[in-house]
Amino acid sequence: MELLGKRVLITGASRGIGLSLAEAFAGAGATVALVARDGAALESLATRLGGTSHPADLLDTEELRGLVHRVEDEAGAVDVRAADLRGPVVLVVGQETTGLSSAWREACDELVSIPMRGSASSLNLAAAATVVLHEASRQRL
Repeated sequence: MELLGKRVLITGASRGIGLSLAEAFAGAGATVALVARDGAALESLATRLGGTSHPADLLDTEELRGLVHRVEDEAGAVDVRAADLRGPVVLVVGQETTGLSSAWREACDELVSIPMRGSASSLNLAAAATVVLHEASRQRL
């Protein structure tokens, strides 16, 4: 998988496996968004790797919900392949030219994007919904 220019969210990033993953992804050219409870260690690592730090306790559901929005606000939606679509999902699809209104974006728990290659900059609504529904189906197999 090509990681140059990609953005990777890593939890538990301040030590152990999370730290090793953060270093490996950054070394492969990805921009890392780092999450852990230890804010000081996280900030130091983010500075060293050229990433961003997002101190959070993932056991706190309210903090977790806010975390997703902070990370998305910083650099855009999560790639649909990285989103967890195995549980109940309500799919809200924006129109091709303007996307979702700010009110709809605020109402969503998570925003996802579809990776695009080539000269097309967007998909029509039906095609976009099909891609996301296929990914949800794939994850549930």
